[in-house]
Amino acid sequence: STTRGALRISSTTRGALSMSTTTEPVSHSGKVTRGSAIAVVSAATTTSTISSTRVTTSTMTSITTTQSSPSPTTTHSLPSPTKHFSTFCWLITMSSGGELALVIDHFAKHINIFACDSWSVFSDKNDLAPVPVTNIGSLDSTMCSWGSWCNTRVFLRAWDIVIKEGKYSRKAWTLKVDADSVFLPDRLQWHVKDISAADPWYLKNGNMLLGAMEVFSNAAVRTLAEKRHVVCIYGIDSSGEDGFIDNCMQKLKVSMKMDWNLLRSTRNPQECGDGSAVAFHPFKDVGSFIACQGVMTR
Repeated sequence: STTRGALRISSTTRGALSMSTTTEPVSHSGKVTRGSAIAVVSAATTTSTISSTRVTTSTMTSITTTQSSPSPTTTHSLPSPTKHFSTFCWLITMSSGGELALVIDHFAKHINIFACDSWSVFSDKNDLAPVPVTNIGSLDSTMCSWGSWCNTRVFLRAWDIVIKEGKYSRKAWTLKVDADSVFLPDRLQWHVKDISAADPWYLKNGNMLLGAMEVFSNAAVRTLAEKRHVVCIYGIDSSGEDGFIDNCMQKLKVSMKMDWNLLRSTRNPQECGDGSAVAFHPFKDVGSFIACQGVMTR
């Protein structure tokens, strides 16, 4: 207590009581505060330390304490980023060709990742005007034995910057998206309404995590940030990034939700009318991409 007076402890008092003449006093918040304290214990004994998990004595004990008052402090409570649905989205794009053309068109029309609450673009150049971009170095990768790119190391460089920038920490959900994936961010909220972003979750489209659309809760990315460099260190140069991240999430004990409607694989814009899907992939040129987008939103 920081007030003068007596505290009476009866046999119904529960909790832990611990005082010592050799320790510093404790404030209302439970934190040790600087200052002197004098403890006077009136009872049948004068032991200098009282410690118990339950006080059951029938003798009424009077404890009087005096201590210097701590300096007043003000605590500001910030809203949790996981209380409401919000998205941080990011992608890697080539610095030339059809992929860049898609990203520039998306930026101009505020679609794809630019419709998210926050976003980042990564490439191998410092300038992709008018699109703001972060240079992560070479995007070159070798071909894996099964015919896909062993591009894990490239994407881990992007993940490192995502974590360093910290944009993800202020949003409930993080989405890693391919430039040729047509998607509407707001549709995701119906797919995650039964799970909390405050808990570590990631979504899989069926039996596989597909790189065209990867979804992670705020807590899942925090777990990745804290432990990836210790736990997920093998197979970096012999796997695709989606397979690597899937395996990493499992090693990190991140819970998985199976969602067969997260991503639809099609090249036909007319099949983009399925309102249950969050994304459609792949649409690799501006014309077909916008055609799919139009069917999704009509």
